[in-house]
Amino acid sequence: MLIVLLAACTQVANRSSQQHTTVAPLPSGLDVAHLADATVAARFDVNQIDWDRGTISMGIFVEDRYDAAEISQLAVGDTLAFEGCGIVVDSIRFEGDCVCINGGIEFGGADLVADDGGTYRGRMMDDHGSYSCIGNVELELADDAVLTDCGDEPTSPSVTISKEDIREYLGQDSVNKDFFCLNTTVRIADGKIVNITRRWIP
Repeated sequence: MLIVLLAACTQVANRSSQQHTTVAPLPSGLDVAHLADATVAARFDVNQIDWDRGTISMGIFVEDRYDAAEISQLAVGDTLAFEGCGIVVDSIRFEGDCVCINGGIEFGGADLVADDGGTYRGRMMDDHGSYSCIGNVELELADDAVLTDCGDEPTSPSVTISKEDIREYLGQDSVNKDFFCLNTTVRIADGKIVNITRRWIP
């Protein structure tokens, strides 16, 4: 009888574990291998710029957005794909338009907030969105490419740098050498970079 009960318990446990699901962000629709015409969030630093070839190697990021119906069914034991990592749900709290998982960002969990179109978006500190990397590419700078860069303060005017002056500009000690998905967008046309915009963020 004991053997039968143990077998039954094992079957129930296996069935229960198989019911746990992973909720992943909605597909971005971007094909990293064929970025012909798009504006994307990107991450790179000066060391990833090949000045001789005129190319930049960068990570392509998309904001984490989730189907609201899937989030509403999220339960303890499920996994949430967040910023490219899997968070196993230990606790979940719904508060108005917000969802707090495992105590939220401050405690190593995740925060989500309701957005347009029946979706939730990941939310970081200062209300920044959460992003996941979907791939890495190396793209050529177009002949007429420009860099539009913010200043050090929110009220500082932006500057626009043409392709032939970007290297000298980024070589200045006072200029930030890192570009992040939270503050950088890259516009691609005909498979080449035509604009890099870095905006000020808190």
